[in-house]
Amino acid sequence: MLVIPKPPGYTYKDMNDTRTLVKTGTATFFDEAYGHMNGNYNGFPQSNVVHNMVYASNGPHPSDELIAYNNGVGVYMDQVTLVGAATSTTAMVLESIQHAKEWAKRGSGADGGGHSFGYGTCFWIRACTGSEKVGSACSATLSNVVHNGYCFLSDTESLECGKMTATDDEYGEKPFSFDLERSPNLLPSVAGVVDTEPDHGIPATTVLHPVSSTVRRCPSYSPAKTLGAFVSKRPLNAGCMITSDASYDQLAEVHVPAYCTTPADYMKGCMTPTAINFDPTAKQVDVCKFTASGCSSSTAVNYNSHATIDDGSCIEKVEGCSVTSATYYNVNPGTPSYKSGYYGSTVGLNWGKQLDSASNPAYTGTTVANPTPGANVNTNCIAAVEGCMDPTARNYDAQATVNSNTWCVPDVSGCMIPDPAHAGPGMSIPTMTISTMGSSAAAVAAAAALGIPAVTYSGGSYTTDGYVSSIGGTYATTTTRNVVSMCGATKFGCVNDTSAYNYDPQATAQTICWSAKVGCLSPGASNFMCPSDAYTTPCLTMTGPDRVTTHVKAICNFGARAAAPVAPAPPADQADPVYKVEIAMTVAGTVAQVTAQEATFVSIFRTMGGFDASTVITFTATDASSRRRLAAGRALQSGGVDISMEAEVADAAAAETASSSVATAVGTSGASATAAFAATGITVLSAPVVEAKTEYVVRSDAGGSAAGGLIGGIAGGLGGLLMAIGIFWYLKKKKGKKEVYPA
Repeated sequence: MLVIPKPPGYTYKDMNDTRTLVKTGTATFFDEAYGHMNGNYNGFPQSNVVHNMVYASNGPHPSDELIAYNNGVGVYMDQVTLVGAATSTTAMVLESIQHAKEWAKRGSGADGGGHSFGYGTCFWIRACTGSEKVGSACSATLSNVVHNGYCFLSDTESLECGKMTATDDEYGEKPFSFDLERSPNLLPSVAGVVDTEPDHGIPATTVLHPVSSTVRRCPSYSPAKTLGAFVSKRPLNAGCMITSDASYDQLAEVHVPAYCTTPADYMKGCMTPTAINFDPTAKQVDVCKFTASGCSSSTAVNYNSHATIDDGSCIEKVEGCSVTSATYYNVNPGTPSYKSGYYGSTVGLNWGKQLDSASNPAYTGTTVANPTPGANVNTNCIAAVEGCMDPTARNYDAQATVNSNTWCVPDVSGCMIPDPAHAGPGMSIPTMTISTMGSSAAAVAAAAALGIPAVTYSGGSYTTDGYVSSIGGTYATTTTRNVVSMCGATKFGCVNDTSAYNYDPQATAQTICWSAKVGCLSPGASNFMCPSDAYTTPCLTMTGPDRVTTHVKAICNFGARAAAPVAPAPPADQADPVYKVEIAMTVAGTVAQVTAQEATFVSIFRTMGGFDASTVITFTATDASSRRRLAAGRALQSGGVDISMEAEVADAAAAETASSSVATAVGTSGASATAAFAATGITVLSAPVVEAKTEYVVRSDAGGSAAGGLIGGIAGGLGGLLMAIGIFWYLKKKKGKKEVYPA
């Protein structure tokens, strides 16, 4: 094998994972789809597409041919084997037939015709035949002795079988014998071909026998073709020459670090005698220098480190940006998009119009910001980036390096939403319609279907969140920075009345304010949208402060009702009458808020009726809120809390007197009741209802068949068990009602 520097290419393991190979050459030759790395070409129907550079033949490709063996492992034409570790810079290739043929043409034999060679003795065994190739193991029995060897190419290009039995260097100073020291072995120094120094004599031969199990190849181009031993030139042996290394090879004549267990240099120098720095003691190849003319100045751009004669051709360095500043410099005008870039401004143009060559000149600015005339070493070029370089400008570009054709825009804050005078043809100013049922289209339509009028506003751009962008005021054509706070964004709503039902603290434009007005908001009532039950037709046209905003069910009229029949009094011997005075009304707030004022309500009620401290007064508060859906889909709220207070008095006359006193004190409206109970801080939403009533309580000792039958029915037939305790008839008898509202 011939040792060479590792060629460019990636490394990979062979198919047997025994060697690291280097993938070299072009894809067309070394990366065939059906080369030996991808399978046998004969096994594929596509083998006819494999190029083999042989006319009218479909294969094999040259890289498929096994041309030699190396220690029993097949070697292909395209293989380069790495020496040492994966990071090694040394490789080896086969000393193939092609090499031998080239040497034969030159008439110089296996040493390559150079100055670096040694001698080797080849013991001929037999001629190689058949499928045997260079490097194939071969053997034969001669004189009852079995001899093993390898096939090699002779000086006449015949394939012969032989083995190397002895070697020596060019000067006969390093003889080795791999077999017998004498006949039938022939030492190079004895054969007379080694040019030894007469006064030095022949050095002692190192005999490696009986290590005969290691068979070595004969040198290519050896004359061994018949029985006997023949001496010829050979290439120098490569190996590790560091004696302390575990891989030291005493036969090595050229040191290759990759062969060492621990790669290291050894006696490195130029080994070519014609070089001016030739080192005759060198054992490792280094750079050789030869007589050469050129620039010897290390600061010149054309410095030649190998020059030995300065020929005056030095060109000293001039650092700077050597890129020409001219645009399209040396560019063929026929090049696509040649001078297709334009510059300019869209000021005065309609929106969306693109710049073109008809209205704007071709860009003729610089290509770099810092061209250096005469520079021959290109350094620190700053590419030309057109843009505004004024840090105070609105369109300042921190990346810009030149400002040759660009205008800077001043930074002017303001509102950039145009007013009608500057609005484009596509800008529309929609209107907004608001009704008591909302501002959405569905709410306005529902209100219209019920006959509820709406108010329309315009002059802004209405958005889904209720905001309208102002189109007047701060807009100016010179504004370049939009500041939202300077645009005067507008939101329609109730602004002026904080006590209004629809007061909006975020609104900026006054529309309609609706005060909290109780009334009937049930569409099925005859007094729909009316503030009291005194109305018999809907109040759809009622506006302003009279418009109802809070629903109170008690105010609604749902048609005439028959008077409730007065229940007959039970027999006097079975029940006792209880006389009470009651006030009922609906107030604003929650049950918790109302209950917190219970003591105040009771105190005011006690004063109104003239009840003494011993009079028992009962206070109840229940949530009156309920939700109903109208046809338009809007939810109506009947809010508030229903409260009632009852005081038990001595007789019917006392009840009549007290109820009259209470009715006079509270009045007949929610406003008057609110004033009467002002100390509670609670607003009364409905007109108060005051009445005197009589309740009957069944006596515990009442008898008779009627009571017995009733008790028997309740007890489910438990026999005449008296259960009159706790059972009473609640017979409500209205006595002089002061103000009546339908339930």
